[in-house]
Amino acid sequence: MSSVTAPTYTNSTTPTFSLYFANNYEPVPSGAVFSCDSGKNWSAPVATSGSSSPVTTSSFNITNGSTGCTSSEGSKTFYVRYKNSCGTSQNYGSVTTNYDITGPSWSVQPTATATSTSVITEYAGTLTDGSGIGGPYDYYYTAFTSSDCTGSYVTPGWQTATSWPMGSLNANTQYSWKVGARDGLDNYGTESTCALNTL
Repeated sequence: MSSVTAPTYTNSTTPTFSLYFANNYEPVPSGAVFSCDSGKNWSAPVATSGSSSPVTTSSFNITNGSTGCTSSEGSKTFYVRYKNSCGTSQNYGSVTTNYDITGPSWSVQPTATATSTSVITEYAGTLTDGSGIGGPYDYYYTAFTSSDCTGSYVTPGWQTATSWPMGSLNANTQYSWKVGARDGLDNYGTESTCALNTL
């Protein structure tokens, strides 16, 4: 095997691995085996797809404990051997990916300000994603016609903008709102606290 690649970050338990080999190698690899403990334990063969370099596979579960893998998040190194159609294993290559299934959290809560007599504008706060992928972040603004973020609401859906003007509001009325967010892998994080504004 010349090399093996995988996504730098993934939230999938079965990410796509790409196995590169010399194009004049015959026969083309028909499968691969994986290890998470420097080759002490190997998986059963999983099928690969493709007829030239690289071949790919998305059939290995990177949280499979029987091969030394764990379900914990963070950096993981995988050792990979491909097999030819005769069942012969080749020398292994290795690749590191970061398993991230936790969404971002608010280190600074969002805020809102009445920007006219009929508009309250929500502003996204500051997000942190620990050792995860981070941004680009998407925001989900929600505004309620109650004082406790329940009942009828309006939302523009997922937005990349860090602010959203909630318009056509009534004067002398309380509105509540909150903001959700997801990271670059679409992991949904903790919603902001429910907050109140009055026009």
